[in-house]
Amino acid sequence: MISPEISDVLASLENLDSVENFAKLLGRSCEALGCGSYAYTSLNTETILRSKLSETVDDMMVVSNLDSSWMEHYIKENYSISDPVMMDAIKARQPIIWTEDYRFDTLSADEAQMMADAHDFGVERGMAVPIHGPSGELGMLCVYAEMQDKDFRSHVDATKHEMHLIAHYAHSVAQTKLRRAGAPKPILLTDREVEILRWTAEGKTAWEIGSILTISERTVNFHLQNAMVKFGVHNKTHAAAKAMSYGMLSA
Repeated sequence: MISPEISDVLASLENLDSVENFAKLLGRSCEALGCGSYAYTSLNTETILRSKLSETVDDMMVVSNLDSSWMEHYIKENYSISDPVMMDAIKARQPIIWTEDYRFDTLSADEAQMMADAHDFGVERGMAVPIHGPSGELGMLCVYAEMQDKDFRSHVDATKHEMHLIAHYAHSVAQTKLRRAGAPKPILLTDREVEILRWTAEGKTAWEIGSILTISERTVNFHLQNAMVKFGVHNKTHAAAKAMSYGMLSA
């Protein structure tokens, strides 16, 4: 039996009109299912297996409320080809559940390093639902939770069917409605940019933020300018609003 809240999310997905609302709906579904964070990714598996992730990022679609510094690190290190969950998702049709000891006895050195880095960024366990399409298309919705492994497995057993349904709805909508206007590029903010945008969203001036963070007003404005360029906006308020709508300013 699908919960009323999840039914409402599915109905809202059918009427989706923007990436911002897509992010909000994924956040709502994630919260309703007791998970703290999520990442939806759409990419072409044939492309990422042949090229560096940083070279194909314009062809990807990423919507997530994970720490943006992890996403930036993941792309910089080209971790898609050494991510055991991603590699398994390319072949899998059913949800993949991983915990801290996932494939610990079969990981290569590169895969072990990737998993160790993920752990350092707080990505320790999760469930990935892969959705396969034509010509190497792969959509994947991952959810993450801060629980003990045993509790997480029990929790997933109770919610995996609803999550599977949400993943398929989300991927279908993302491909038919959002990609028509062009896939949104991942916005990769540094920790400092996120921190400054968070204070900006609270109405602090550049001078006040500099005082709080013990850096110069000029440095604050430098980071704000970088964030504005990344979001393609012309003022700091709009940049802060964009970051908030993507869930990047969550504490």
